[in-house]
Amino acid sequence: MQVGISFVILLCAGGLAACTHGESGLKVVNIRTDFAKTNYGYVNSGGYRAGSLFSWDKAASRLVFRDNVPGFETDISSIPPTDSRITYQSGMTADASISLAVKARIDTVLKSDATIAIKDARRLTVSGVITRITNYMKTNGDLFEEWNFRESASNSDRYFLIVRDVTYGDSLDVEVNNEKSAGAGFPIKIGDASFQVKFTGKGLGNLSGNDIPITMNVYVLKAKFIENAEGGQNPTFGVVNDIDLKDLPELFRSVGSTS
Repeated sequence: MQVGISFVILLCAGGLAACTHGESGLKVVNIRTDFAKTNYGYVNSGGYRAGSLFSWDKAASRLVFRDNVPGFETDISSIPPTDSRITYQSGMTADASISLAVKARIDTVLKSDATIAIKDARRLTVSGVITRITNYMKTNGDLFEEWNFRESASNSDRYFLIVRDVTYGDSLDVEVNNEKSAGAGFPIKIGDASFQVKFTGKGLGNLSGNDIPITMNVYVLKAKFIENAEGGQNPTFGVVNDIDLKDLPELFRSVGSTS
């Protein structure tokens, strides 16, 4: 299931190439925000649930989906739904050739004026993450090898990501200055340049259902060993907080949805 959002930017500014023209006669640039970063985490374009596990080779810029760890399932019906507005932070990508300067200006406008409205949002945060993962490993001995745990523990550039915070909702809309997206888009002006911003994708009232996963947050984990009472070593994980995550939107896009 894909729940990605696309921003289509119609520009009459310079610095564009390989663009088409929309009904307004302005140049069209498609900007995807699948797995873009928001203040509620990443747009969950893969439909991942709490417990989805990835291995991350930071040096090689490679992300691999590994497993859906059991024990994260929670009945969210007891969480009161509330209409929520979340803000775009980073991670968009353009599918046409535009200058870095124009892309930066568009990004600035989206950060300041665009919001994502989630109807009947229910945000689930799971605790005891490390205990749940290590218990799963203990009962499934093959995972130690399948996840390349020992190699990850000894390599400073290898990490794991675990989805531990998911926001569910019944529909999703993109808004600019608190107005819902419409077919004609929104006029904006940056300096002397006029823009027509149009939003397309499943996130424009077309995405509907009951409790669809819309955003997700992740823990970054480092594999390690701790000494046990018998003098041996037990595999476990530590949470990594001080790490650059700017590449995650593109890496999530390279994975797509769960297999």
